[in-house]
Amino acid sequence: MTVARITSVELHSEEALDEFSKTFNAIRKTFNPEPISCTGIQTASTSYMIVAVYENDDVAQSALPGREKVVEHVAKYVKDVWHMEGPVLHHQFSDEFVERLSQSI
Repeated sequence: MTVARITSVELHSEEALDEFSKTFNAIRKTFNPEPISCTGIQTASTSYMIVAVYENDDVAQSALPGREKVVEHVAKYVKDVWHMEGPVLHHQFSDEFVERLSQSI
């Protein structure tokens, strides 16, 4: 069963959020390539949420050291961070998106 890890990050400022997002996007695949999907969402002017979905719990747990390296690289922008995780009970894409995705492969 797929597993999601949800990370909520509070940044020091709006500028820090911009820098955090740029840095995260630049390094995430290098240190944390395991997620089958990873979505970053700005939830407030200085808040960011990341939803990473993994193939299963073993993969999610094996990704923790890489996650820690990402956290180290963005630490100067971060005021507070927490995460939670659990099994994905519903994960659905629109038919149109699946069709476009299959055409790009």
